Amino acid sequence: MRLFVLSLILAVSTTSLLLDRAAHPAHANQDIAAKAQSILAQARAALGSEAKWKALQSLTISGTLRRSLGDRQMEGELQIDLLLPDKIMKSEILSPMAGIEITRTDVLNGAEVWTQQGSSGGANVVIRGPGNDTPQGRELANKATRLELLRYSLALLLSTPASAGAEYSFAGEAESPDGKANVIEVKTDGVALGRLFVDQKSNRLLMLSYQGRKPRMVVSQHTAPPSAAEMEKHKQEAEAQANAQGLVEFQMRFSDYRDEGGVSFPHHIVKSVADEVSEEIQLTKFKINPALKAEKFVQKK
Repeated sequence: MRLFVLSLILAVSTTSLLLDRAAHPAHANQDIAAKAQSILAQARAALGSEAKWKALQSLTISGTLRRSLGDRQMEGELQIDLLLPDKIMKSEILSPMAGIEITRTDVLNGAEVWTQQGSSGGANVVIRGPGNDTPQGRELANKATRLELLRYSLALLLSTPASAGAEYSFAGEAESPDGKANVIEVKTDGVALGRLFVDQKSNRLLMLSYQGRKPRMVVSQHTAPPSAAEMEKHKQEAEAQANAQGLVEFQMRFSDYRDEGGVSFPHHIVKSVADEVSEEIQLTKFKINPALKAEKFVQKK
């Protein structure tokens, strides 16, 4: 039987945008932080009453996912589990080709971050970022995973866990053919998490943008599992390509807001990288306050 080996080399999408506190007097920082919190409060009120938000303690969302990497298209399923105040799990099952499935689970459990991945259908699949085989590379990958999961928390709840220590500041207004949006800068641990664009008329979140390196994919097919030397060669080639690139803009756009248990959530998410659509998510099923257990978010040894 022919064995297909699919190697996905994903550039870690960390940001290097640091906010300069020295550039603003203390009272100015307080003003822009207060305005940001006021805008977020209005946005949450537009989506649901305070009582509904307080009653929301857990959430499970599932749907379909279509992702593009280069000229390769992958379709599959997505599930997001949130257990307040600080647990997030994102699980994907993707099919890069007929008969092959890739599974990946990313988890934020308080301060802990972990990832589990695998494949089925006779494939040996490796998904990693540059340097993931070193302690420094794994730490960098975990930081990128943490930021990504926090962005989903922002997108769905307009908030992040208190343990993330996120800081919000008003960054001005943005104009589009559809009107104006208030822009909120969000950072955690001194690193920019992203910018939220909140529509001034509807108070709904329209977009989240952030900076990162464009993902790269290397695909190789073998009749037998590749040697360690071959895998190392593929990794080095992808890392060289990634390092030669600068940072690009990532955008997550949200639409099709619909009521689910008294709170309105976006049901359609489109992600683009450097103005090219890379991912489309259609959320189809919402479970409000499912019986999620804390053990679900603990990494199995």
